[in-house]
Amino acid sequence: MIRVPAFQGIAPRLLVWLVVALVASSFGRSAFASDETREIQRKLWVLGLSSEELDGRDSRALRDDIARFMSDHGKTFTTEEDAVGLLDQSIKEKIHEAVGPYDNAQPFDRPSFSNDLISNLEISYNDNIVLAGDCNNIARFRLDSGMPLKSFMQISGQHFTYNSFSKKIACLATWSGQNKGVHVVDSTSGISNDYVRIPGMSDFTFGKIASVPVNSVVWVLSDGGVWSVDLATRDVRELDRITQKIMPGELFVSADGSIVAVSFLDLERHRDEIRVYDASSGRRLTGTTEYFSTFSLSRDGRYYYVLTKKASEIHDSRSGNIVFTKEFEDGEAPYEQVAFSSGDKSLHFVNNSGSVSSIFQWDFETGEVRNISHFPSTGTELRIDEERGEIYTVGSDGVFRYRLTTGEPLIPRTAVRRLALDAGAVSLDGSVAIGIAGRAAYVLDTQTGQMRTLHFEDCNVSKSGELSAAVELADFIEDEHVAMACDDGSIRELDLTNGKVRLIANFPKEQAKDIRVSPDGRYIAARYSEYSPKTTNTLLVAEATTGRIVLKKTFSGWLAAFNFVDGGSSILYGLDHFAIVQSLATGRAVSRQELKLETTRSGNRTRWYWGVVKWIIPDTPSDAALLGVGGSGGLIYKYESGKFTLLSGQLAAGKKSADETAQASRASRLGGNRLVSLKGNKPVTAVVGADNYSSEHDVAGANVLALAQQRQGRFLAITDVGDFLLYDVGKPEPILRTVLSENGNWLTRIEGGYFGGTREAAENLFLAPSLNETVTIDSFFNTLYRPDLVAAVASGGIGEQKVGEGPTISTLLKGGLPPTVTIVSPAGDSVADKETIVAKATVTASTGGIGRIEWRVNGIVRVARTLPPSVTGEGESVEIEDSLLLEPGKNVLELSVFNSSNGIASSPATSNISWAATGASVSPRLFVLAVGINDYWDSRLTLKFAANDAADLIHSFEVAGADFFDGVKTWLVTDQKATRGGIDLAFDEIAKQIRSTDVFVLFVAGHGKTEDGRYYFIPYDFKYSDAGSFSEQGINQDDWQHWLTRVATRKSLLMFDTCESGTLTLERTTRGFDRLAALDRLTRATGRSVLAASSDDGPALEGFQGHGVFAYSVMEGLGAADPNRTGLIQVTALASYVGARVPDLSFGKFGIRQVPQMKLIGEDFAVGRTVNTLANPSEDFVPIQPTHVVIAVAAVTDERGSVVGDSLQPGTLVRVVRTEAARVEVAREGKRIGFVSPSALAPMQ
Repeated sequence: MIRVPAFQGIAPRLLVWLVVALVASSFGRSAFASDETREIQRKLWVLGLSSEELDGRDSRALRDDIARFMSDHGKTFTTEEDAVGLLDQSIKEKIHEAVGPYDNAQPFDRPSFSNDLISNLEISYNDNIVLAGDCNNIARFRLDSGMPLKSFMQISGQHFTYNSFSKKIACLATWSGQNKGVHVVDSTSGISNDYVRIPGMSDFTFGKIASVPVNSVVWVLSDGGVWSVDLATRDVRELDRITQKIMPGELFVSADGSIVAVSFLDLERHRDEIRVYDASSGRRLTGTTEYFSTFSLSRDGRYYYVLTKKASEIHDSRSGNIVFTKEFEDGEAPYEQVAFSSGDKSLHFVNNSGSVSSIFQWDFETGEVRNISHFPSTGTELRIDEERGEIYTVGSDGVFRYRLTTGEPLIPRTAVRRLALDAGAVSLDGSVAIGIAGRAAYVLDTQTGQMRTLHFEDCNVSKSGELSAAVELADFIEDEHVAMACDDGSIRELDLTNGKVRLIANFPKEQAKDIRVSPDGRYIAARYSEYSPKTTNTLLVAEATTGRIVLKKTFSGWLAAFNFVDGGSSILYGLDHFAIVQSLATGRAVSRQELKLETTRSGNRTRWYWGVVKWIIPDTPSDAALLGVGGSGGLIYKYESGKFTLLSGQLAAGKKSADETAQASRASRLGGNRLVSLKGNKPVTAVVGADNYSSEHDVAGANVLALAQQRQGRFLAITDVGDFLLYDVGKPEPILRTVLSENGNWLTRIEGGYFGGTREAAENLFLAPSLNETVTIDSFFNTLYRPDLVAAVASGGIGEQKVGEGPTISTLLKGGLPPTVTIVSPAGDSVADKETIVAKATVTASTGGIGRIEWRVNGIVRVARTLPPSVTGEGESVEIEDSLLLEPGKNVLELSVFNSSNGIASSPATSNISWAATGASVSPRLFVLAVGINDYWDSRLTLKFAANDAADLIHSFEVAGADFFDGVKTWLVTDQKATRGGIDLAFDEIAKQIRSTDVFVLFVAGHGKTEDGRYYFIPYDFKYSDAGSFSEQGINQDDWQHWLTRVATRKSLLMFDTCESGTLTLERTTRGFDRLAALDRLTRATGRSVLAASSDDGPALEGFQGHGVFAYSVMEGLGAADPNRTGLIQVTALASYVGARVPDLSFGKFGIRQVPQMKLIGEDFAVGRTVNTLANPSEDFVPIQPTHVVIAVAAVTDERGSVVGDSLQPGTLVRVVRTEAARVEVAREGKRIGFVSPSALAPMQ
């Protein structure tokens, strides 16, 4: 049915004048002319003001539609011309509202298609647009970049075509009853534009519609015949009447619109049929009733192709004669995705072989078939554009383009699809939320917004189609352990700390339909259903630790919701129209409540309807259990100590809120008698018994798998499309949204557009500043990537107040959109003859002008510079060129350009080029730059070991690389030399000598500062005046990026060992995630692997064996980080060693666990051979943490057994260092004190 477009943003004053005019015309004026009337009908329909058919008939109903709206707004008018003009003005306003720019950019996900099935696919090269899906959800993409645009939603109809001549989308649709035709939509706004009825069309369910760009005509094949519809004139012409019942097959129109060809299955005669028509005269040219499986028309309409049982045949379209034929081997014939070549001399077709698809060409004259290219099997629908030499694929993974002759990807980035979940659960304290899909669990720390993925074996969780959205296939046993209903019927426990799965119990072969865990984690209840020979429901309760069944009940009636009550000692369940409480100890019913709803009362007679239990909330130490009863109304009961008490509902005060809350599919407690429940998929909160909802919130957007409190005043919802939503009762929209994608990718975003998560997820979530503009979330990485602010909002911490202080999406978009970028040279898949090339690109300014450009080669930033401000006009282009250094082998070039404010980056353009290094191979050398500052200009910043660590690290790398590299070159920059100029000078010297085959190591030690997700290294000459001193004088990521673009090699390791200078501002900087943001930004800015160890108490962590803990661990790792005993130290092994060693040493020595952060990218490489250069190895180090307590007076002896010092008294805490026969060596506060008898000690719990 045609839907009346929603009335939005129409100027009431304008339309009121119109209505008065039309009303006046009904009192003495003549009726509108037919064309005028239809046009007014159409405009009213476009504005959502009328549902009258567009038949051109003046009627009272039509005038009433206008009068009703106008009179509501109290407006007047004078002439009919004014009325029509005001309608036009209102339509213009509606289009402007639909197209934008929007006040707030609208987020959207990559379009997906159910089961990857695409009903319609339209590609227009000239309009740079791809349309896919069906009329209810038309996905839109840019053809040049594959970038999705905001979809057109809820347009009535099914099959569609895009007519590029008129810029209209035409959908086969029905207005009402037998009135079927074409629903016309404006492709630039998504607004319904017209509806044209097709007389004689009876059913369009499987109909086809097509058009070509030479005119405004669309062609329709459906039950009843073939028609042409002119979208400009609304003329409908019947080309052919088909009287028999058919199943439409294909509909093709030649590029010039002269030939129309259709295929269909005759359901009465059970045969296939092809008919070819002359479009201008409607004359049928030819046809065939031969069985065939594939049919296609050549672009010029000269030939058509059919695959019959016998052979592949090329027919003349006008005569039907076979002009070429070929018999293929089984499975090799062109059976899908075929395209005629220009000049109709050959046929291209695709064969799919798993992950790779192949393009074949059949030459008609010679009969030769050759494989011309291969390309990845992306998408589910494919088109071949032989004229432009390209292949297009479309699916839930996005839009891809490939070069026809080579298979080279022209849109190389692989899309990441959203992840569907089968189960969800929230821990009792709300700190952990989990989503499960198959054999993977996605664990959200609700206090930080961070997500991690666990893959497990021995259990597959899958939600079958028969399960409602209200079931729970997972529930927390405790905060780190989850019970899961596996599809083999078993219940298993997942340990969230390590991903291990433990069998709890094997039950029936089929998956449990619902499970619940008692609040104390002692019992697990599950419901199983059988449907043969009759339907039964079984409720099983088992011990969580042993799997022993303590209760088993089988019912022939409907077993509704169930949950634990009485502190977990009983289970409450709904059976038909009763609520029953069963004791787990005795198996007997403790209490029973009949559930009846009063609906009508007449005199002394009352009519009752039965209710069923919809949800149960277990009791807590402070609150009684609650249950909701739904049916024709709703009741909420309290259950406590064996007694049911009606709290609210129709038998009490008949409150609407209580009525709807009771009938909700899910409900959870927010504290006391305040509940959160679902109104459809819309979360609402209410106090039991209140007249109204306390709060109503934005819809979750999909089926909700879990709904629970996170903390006071906040609740979580988990949906089956991979959304984790955190709501605050004071705000309608979620304050935090985590989105899951394939392969463990995720993104969490908050108000203002700040986000944290993986790059792949950020590249596949989008913002629409307007209907026809799109930017990725990742385009804002440099400004809005703030996992620290995400964590602050998630936890409700003090950092939450910082949200919105900096740039937001809205403020950044006011600076305009980034430019579009095209790499001109080198062309894709080219080969270079030397190491350095000149890359050229065209940059076209959008609304935001052009700012900084970044060239990357294999991920390494090679050029970072800002263009002159002269190029700022929208649509203006500038040609840029830069020299880029290549590596031997394949090189992936990537160019990104920011807008003029450098706040938003463009989507990157890419190109591939190979360089085969000629001549003798060059042995790699090791380059080491170490920066360390002890004696700052500001004496308050003095450190003890930073400069020494820099020198010692250089020595360690010199020794490690001496026998492995063809030379080791070092630069040591310390104290007074460690200024911006001094570091720049060192990089300048390195840049003159280093080659792409060399290895580079950077070590930086001193003071650092992390502010708003950005890292600043404090140079020697830093002078603090106020909070802005750090950004003004500190060495930031742009400085490091600039210096590192001059370092030719990709094999680089950057190490930062800095303490945060909180003492200067008398406050500590934001910990943890603020530094994570800085680390990720630094890694992205440079394209290099980074190891960083920052501490708020840096000076306290110096002095470990004469070094900082981080530097000591690196030097120790150069002798120990060789797990495979190769004698070499690989970067990944060194990083792993340091990552584990630093927390152990810092906690053991100082009681402060310093956790280094690392981002390793690119290939692994060696930094030298294993060496031991430490003067004071850590064998004598004893952690300060105690392991045992003295339980009896213990004499302390030395190595020889002589008593030394005082005896240890009971209650003394010690650490066992080593055990020898009948005695153990112990230490206190990190110092060895001697040996004692092991019988005098007990391990600490």
